[in-house]
Amino acid sequence: TWGMGGVQSPLYTTIEEGRSCTVSDRRGHVHVVTGPHKVARLGNKIVPLSPVVANEVEYLIVKFTDGHSEVRPGPCSLLQHPVEHASITRHAATRITEQEVLVVYRRDPTRDGVGTSTTQGSVSSALQHAIDIVHGPAMYVPQTVSEWTHEFSWTGLKGFGSTTMFPNALVFTKLSIAPQKIYYDAEKVRTKDQAVVTVKLTVHYEYEDIAKMVRSSNDPPADLVNAVAADVVEWCITKEFSEFTASVDVLGTLEPYKHLLAVAERLGLRITKVVLRTHESSAALQKIHDVAIERRSDLALKREAAEEEQRLVDMQFERESARVAKKATLDVAQLEGDIALKLRGIELEEDVKRAIGGPLQNGTDTMQQPPPEAPLLGAGNMVTAAAEEEERTAQVESSCGLWGCVAKSPPPPP
Repeated sequence: TWGMGGVQSPLYTTIEEGRSCTVSDRRGHVHVVTGPHKVARLGNKIVPLSPVVANEVEYLIVKFTDGHSEVRPGPCSLLQHPVEHASITRHAATRITEQEVLVVYRRDPTRDGVGTSTTQGSVSSALQHAIDIVHGPAMYVPQTVSEWTHEFSWTGLKGFGSTTMFPNALVFTKLSIAPQKIYYDAEKVRTKDQAVVTVKLTVHYEYEDIAKMVRSSNDPPADLVNAVAADVVEWCITKEFSEFTASVDVLGTLEPYKHLLAVAERLGLRITKVVLRTHESSAALQKIHDVAIERRSDLALKREAAEEEQRLVDMQFERESARVAKKATLDVAQLEGDIALKLRGIELEEDVKRAIGGPLQNGTDTMQQPPPEAPLLGAGNMVTAAAEEEERTAQVESSCGLWGCVAKSPPPPP
């Protein structure tokens, strides 16, 4: 007949090639028999064995009856010995992508017993472990059963669209090292004039030292959120609501986040930027603010209209002043021209007078005889002489004309 370990007969059991069985004799000795082999059934207990197989992405953990354990990476196959092995279990290797890491605690023999002590003060035999960062892409298989991976339990959002942070919302073992971001809403923040506002932010950060982060905090997102909340409250409490709305864009820079930057440096992180998504206030306060905005806009339009009107008046005044100045310049030039003409007329009159009174009636040269001395005239005689001179000039001009007399007058003596 056929059995699980091979072909069975009343006297013998044939173990086929590739199969194995445990054989226990009457004295209690147990040994493993691998086919092809024939084993007598009389006095022996034959139990077939099934191999435990691990492929390329699996590994085996073998626990021995003496207490130690081994890790056998795949591909491999192993039979569980009834005496030597306590158990053999198969496990899947951990897949790590390009942007993921595993934080692994591995035994460090050089630090065993260092820095540990019992309650009685004596040094214990504790096995010290060191943090090892396993980067992807890789298939992670533990080197020994004494090592383990770090399990992260962080504060985060639950569900899509949620804005409330919950502790232990994110539980994982593979850490994504791609640039990360945290959505945080600072609610019920009061300004200097007791206005209640909500500031919605997004904090972007990167990992610089993962081992430092693991040693420094169990929940880095919670530490970052608390630091951001402290910075927002500290910035808003010093400003009134009008100042807050006028300078709220500053919250979209790294300038006001001193606590956040300090905490990030302590955790081995780097804050790349903080994005201000929006800010909100109560409906009543927002209505008052909208009315104030409309009033300020109306006043601004009126001020611009008044300024434009004043600029128009100033332009008209400047143009009028320029015209007045130009007219005054023309008047001055015309007056100067009139004066010049009058002076030329006086010069011509003097020339005419000299031309008329030059030759004498008796034909003698007046230039050869000295003129008679003019008598001294008083003020009254001077007026009379001037009047007579003007009358004589008018008679000459009316009788022969100015240029005709000049033409008829004899030439002056040589």
